[in-house]
Parts: sequence; structure tokens; C-alpha cells
Amino acid sequence: GMIAKSVVAPFDRIKILYQVSSAQFHIWRIPAIAKNIVQREGLTALWKGNTATLIRVFPYSGIQFMVFDRCKTFLLREQELEYMKARAINPQTPKPRWGLSPLESLFAGM
Repeated sequence: GMIAKSVVAPFDRIKILYQVSSAQFHIWRIPAIAKNIVQREGLTALWKGNTATLIRVFPYSGIQFMVFDRCKTFLLREQELEYMKARAINPQTPKPRWGLSPLESLFAGM
């Protein structure tokens, strides 16, 4: 998440400049705008505001990963309990394919 945000930061900077100005957007002008920013403010100006974005992304990504992991663990544990109950009733119960269904993956945040 943080690397991706840093890679696209120059494009985000140009996007924001367009959003706060009355200039009409033309994709073919992006290289010229980037060159203008570099000439006037230096190369690092393309990443202006990226630190604030990373401060926002870091906790969000960490929380999202933790919640996904907890949901996945819960759902897989439920599958195992269902298998153990079925096996207690019928020892010939075949072992299921472990993993999350597409709906469970969606619920877990994958």
C-alpha cells in the first residue's frame, strides 16, 4: 500500500493541481506539468504531500490486514469444528477442502 502510494504520488500531485485550478484537464499535458514542477520546485516537489498520505495509509493497511487475518482464522476454525462434529457422528466423513469460499473471502476483506 505505501509503496504503491509513493509510486503514484507524482500523478496525485498533478491531479490535485488540476482539481484546485480552473484549467481543463488534458492527459497529454501531464509530462509538461511534471517538468514545470521539477524546474520550479525541484524533483522532490512531485512527492509533496506524500508523507501525509503515508501517515494515513499505514494504520489503515495494518488494521485492514489484522481484521482480515482474524476473520479468516475465525471462518477456518468454524469449518474445522463442523468437520469434527460430522466426524464424531460418522467417522467415515471425508476431509473437506480447507479454505474460504468466495463469499467468506469477501466477508474477511480479501
